[in-house]
Amino acid sequence: MRAGLHDFQGPKGPGLGLKELKRRERKGLVAVEFQGDSAWLRGPEVAEVREVESGVELTLREGADHQEILKRGVSAGVRIDRFDLVEPRLHEIFVRHAGDLEEEGPSVGAAGAGREGSYR
Repeated sequence: MRAGLHDFQGPKGPGLGLKELKRRERKGLVAVEFQGDSAWLRGPEVAEVREVESGVELTLREGADHQEILKRGVSAGVRIDRFDLVEPRLHEIFVRHAGDLEEEGPSVGAAGAGREGSYR
């Protein structure tokens, strides 16, 4: 059986609002734009560094303090133009709570299951 975001059970019970869910999930992703060496980005708080069009996104480890990364950058003498906690994309929240369904393939009874081609 697969879970969806509408099935998310938070401390307030079923039906936790999307806005509240995104707010709670916000602690794990930091957007960074900087000039200089990137060595300061890698540390015990960072699970993944992903290059994006506007700079890099850092995925933090559970319980990590993003301020420690910022302190490390300042200490390294890097010019930091942006350092923001980012509201995660809905897909990222879904994968974190329900797993990556794309790897499992379509579920039985899913709308359009068994059809091939593009969907609108």
